[in-house]
Amino acid sequence: YNAGTIYVIDMDTRETVSIIRGFSGPFDLAIDVVRRFLYVADFRSSVLRVVDVRSLVDSTQPPPRIVATLGALTFSEGLQ
Repeated sequence: YNAGTIYVIDMDTRETVSIIRGFSGPFDLAIDVVRRFLYVADFRSSVLRVVDVRSLVDSTQPPPRIVATLGALTFSEGLQ
């Protein structure tokens, strides 16, 4: 998680299929098979990232990428 990168590995060939960047600290993830999204808890920024992974099953789609960030923190001016 320190690299801020997720590597997608083909378990049959043991080859890297895709590299997904743009995280500050990916920690845990869940796959939505129906919608073909990957949900990643990004602990350093305290947000949930949504990654479109359709291209892993359909090569006509763009490569996996972050399409949404949920839970961005905003602090009041008085918070120290």
